[in-house]
Amino acid sequence: MESKKNPFVVTLSLPQKVKANEEFSIKASLKNESLSNLEILSRTRLFTYVIKDSSGNQINSYSVKDGGSAFILNGKNNISEGYTYKIKKSGTYYVSAVAEFSIMDNGNSKDVKITETKKLEVKEI
Repeated sequence: MESKKNPFVVTLSLPQKVKANEEFSIKASLKNESLSNLEILSRTRLFTYVIKDSSGNQINSYSVKDGGSAFILNGKNNISEGYTYKIKKSGTYYVSAVAEFSIMDNGNSKDVKITETKKLEVKEI
């Protein structure tokens, strides 16, 4: 890598408001801001998604497949994944996309964890 600075940016896209009991979509992207092609090692899915209520309690859960995946993320490119969920109660929630992976840097593996969080308002129907 050209520097020790983290070359990755996570972007999280979701609606600002949804109706209670209505499915909504989340999209998370990992962008390689460097000009270098980087080898990435991750689980089968790069992102995990955490949804917390205003008290900080996590309300969602799902299984994470631990199988490994290796790929090259070319310079100035990104990889995106989606997730859909339905929240039953109205209120304020915080949605996080967590990218956990390793990169190969001069033959050494370096663990990286980046989280992006956004607020979501859920209204009664």
